[in-house]
Amino acid sequence: MFWAFGPSLGQYSKERRLNLNPAIRGSLEAWRNLLRVAPRRRLEQLDNDLVDMVIFTDGYFPDARKAETDPARVGGVVFSREGNDPPEYFSMEVPEDVMNKWIPRTNQIAVVELFAPVLALELLGEKLRGKKVLLFVDSEPVEGALVKGYSALQDMSELTRVFWEEAAKLKALIYIDRVPTDSNPADLPSRKTKEDRYQNLGWVEVKRPWPGKLCLQKKSERAWEKLGSVKRTRVRYPGRIASTRRESQRPA
Repeated sequence: MFWAFGPSLGQYSKERRLNLNPAIRGSLEAWRNLLRVAPRRRLEQLDNDLVDMVIFTDGYFPDARKAETDPARVGGVVFSREGNDPPEYFSMEVPEDVMNKWIPRTNQIAVVELFAPVLALELLGEKLRGKKVLLFVDSEPVEGALVKGYSALQDMSELTRVFWEEAAKLKALIYIDRVPTDSNPADLPSRKTKEDRYQNLGWVEVKRPWPGKLCLQKKSERAWEKLGSVKRTRVRYPGRIASTRRESQRPA
């Protein structure tokens, strides 16, 4: 049937190639696997439109243009409708060895911001089971990747896969939208320099070790193979060590 619609579809597309790039192929493989292993769910009429939990996430990566030197960090704030417990929050530095397992860029802010919602699901775990959740992210690329289920960047597609696999296991209904920085409470715990502005608010910190799921060495190694002659260089935070760069390999 595709041949019948191919010509008509082509006139609306700027892309003439039909082959799959590594990012799209990886996303399709991930969704095929998710459809195979995810638990079945019944579509039932909801008793009400009330949301059980609201999660805000944010991420920080040092900007060399501003002479920033603090390490990458992610933060999140969680508000629950049930009970009278105060909001929960997390604030975690992204380990440098974790950053080095993903495709290097001069500015890794998009990947760091995608770490945050995945980390939120990992940290909250069973608290999210069967819940209706509003997730607000402070990044258009992250919002786009999570809503579409893939990204043009292979490492972000890998993180998107981890997010939706965890959501499927928890049977959580998650609606994703973007929140401006000035309206995002997670901006505070995502920055080490703003600790004094939220530590006296009565929020309860969620502390656990950095999840191994966010350190997917095999997946990233597969991504490196697609970079051809591009040489991998380690991520260094500005001011602490040299900044990330790519160098072309030359024969000795």
